[in-house]
Order: sequence, then structure tokens, then C-alpha cells
Amino acid sequence: MTDKDFPTRLSDSTVQRIAMLARRLRKSKRAVIEGAVDAYARRVDDGPARRTKKSRGTKSQTEFAARSDVVDVIERSCGAWRRRESPAQTVENIRRVFRQSMERRAR
Repeated sequence: MTDKDFPTRLSDSTVQRIAMLARRLRKSKRAVIEGAVDAYARRVDDGPARRTKKSRGTKSQTEFAARSDVVDVIERSCGAWRRRESPAQTVENIRRVFRQSMERRAR
């Protein structure tokens, strides 16, 4: 299968969300998008587990009862201090990256 360019316009929030997921999952943005499309296709093929009807005035909308786009901020931020490396190792890594950056600029 060959790769194709697929230009499209996305909102800033969508682009930021893709970038955030790519960093968090340590994957490329392309891999995040491909995975999302695959997951969406599986969900469409399987159908939603359950749906609820909600009416507003004369409009009738169908919403998924289980929302997968809701982000639990507490769950994602409370573990921020639990790092895989020691504080000394974090500082050393930051200093190394900074030194390398300064060396590139000095050339």
C-alpha cells in the first residue's frame, strides 16, 4: 500500500489534541490518527453498545450514552510527580539537552 497525502483543515484544538496524544503515547502523529480512524471504524462496524434519545424542543438527537471524549483531568494530572526517573537523573537529562542545544548554536 502506498502512502498518500491527505490535506485537510483542522481546528487548533484538534491539532493540539493530536499532538498531546502523540507525546503521551510516544507515537507519531500519523500513528495516532491512523489508530483513531481504525478505532472509529471498529466502533461503527460493531455499532454502539447503547444509545439514548434526547430531545430538545422539536429537535431529536441521538447521543452515545458512554462518552469516550471526556477527559478526567484529576486522573491525568495527579500522577505527574511520579516520575520513572530520579530527580537527579531528570536534572542531568535536562542539562545534557541544554548543553547540546547551546553547542549547536555556537557553531
